[in-house]
Formats: sequence, structure tokens, C-alpha cells
Amino acid sequence: DTYLYFFDDQGVLLRKLPWKFGKISDACWSGRLNRFVLCGDNCGICFVHDKTISIADNRCFGDYKLQSCTSSPSSLFASTDGTSAKVME
Repeated sequence: DTYLYFFDDQGVLLRKLPWKFGKISDACWSGRLNRFVLCGDNCGICFVHDKTISIADNRCFGDYKLQSCTSSPSSLFASTDGTSAKVME
């Protein structure tokens, strides 16, 4: 079984959640959304809440294979993988 592990700043395990969406290629923090954003091979983008530490939408979404993500104060950016790679806002 595969899990997401959440630790506090002292390295103490806070919680672990089952992860069924394959390899995570990147993760970033979105201050605007107030949650972590995960890019994965099998789910596109998935959101993980900061305070509750639960997966926001187990269905995930997106038809693209996303390689990486980052955020600005107003936007979330994700890049696709492959020969015709692009950046989406």
C-alpha cells in the first residue's frame, strides 16, 4: 500500500492517508487555495487540504499527464509532459 505522510516542523508524524493515484511527479503549496497541490501520473491534479489533511477530491481531475506545478499569489500553474509540453494557468 502507498500513503501520503504528513509531518510537523519537528518531524513528528501527524497523519498518513492512503494514496491510490500512482506516482506523484511534483507538489507545491498554494497560498491562495490554502492547500497542497499534487501532480500525479494517474490523477492530473489533486488537492490536499492543509488544516484537515484530507484529500479534497478523490476523483481528481484533468486529462493531461502533468509534470510539475507552482503557484503565484493569484494563480496556479501546471506543466504537461511529452513532446508538445505546455504550461497551463
